Amino acid sequence: MKKFVLVLGFLIVNLGILSNQALANPVGILNLANCGGLGVTVTNTTVVFAGNCIQTGAGTSVTTSFGLLAPAVTGTIANLPVTPPTSPFMSFPVGVNTLNFFLSGIGPGVINTICPGTFNPNDPACSVFAGSPFILTPGAGGTTVRLDAHGTVSDANGPSNWNGSFSANFANMTPLDVRNLFVSAGSLSSTTYAGSFGITATPVPEPVTLSMLGLGLLGIALVSRRNSCK
Repeated sequence: MKKFVLVLGFLIVNLGILSNQALANPVGILNLANCGGLGVTVTNTTVVFAGNCIQTGAGTSVTTSFGLLAPAVTGTIANLPVTPPTSPFMSFPVGVNTLNFFLSGIGPGVINTICPGTFNPNDPACSVFAGSPFILTPGAGGTTVRLDAHGTVSDANGPSNWNGSFSANFANMTPLDVRNLFVSAGSLSSTTYAGSFGITATPVPEPVTLSMLGLGLLGIALVSRRNSCK
């Protein structure tokens, strides 16, 4: 009998863990590419996505309770800053549902504000000014403008966190050229850009899962106590 109770306790604990894992929130990798022919325009304070169109790129694999978000899915993306702030930043159809990504914050940039006037990849990255979220990195023949972003995404099981960055390359411009253009209220446009984001979840046990775990642990504890009293 004691052996039966002990085995039953372990089974209940394992079922509770498996049940909790089955209720996992969204998780995976989201890679982004612009819709064909539609790019992005960046100023010192705004990012405008042409047509507000976005596509999932190669390597995308996001599992949700709605189904799998895979490559080559067309969605929508809001311009920055998002208006109103409580509206979705990115949205993708998954089955008959919509997977909405909400923006929590952008940046930070880097501390260095002395932008190099070179195309040397070994030179340091810079930000346009202290507090600017844009990161300007020199490369061979151009500059990469990067914007880090993070937020939350939810399915029927609850929210997860997403975190990563957008980037666009601008040929024949040094970081100093880009900085000077932004400072003078100019803008940069690119017909291509990319984004890469990781989505992670910290599952919270459902009430039924907690009950199962509790019953299992209680059964194990009772057997252990009886054995110690002998």
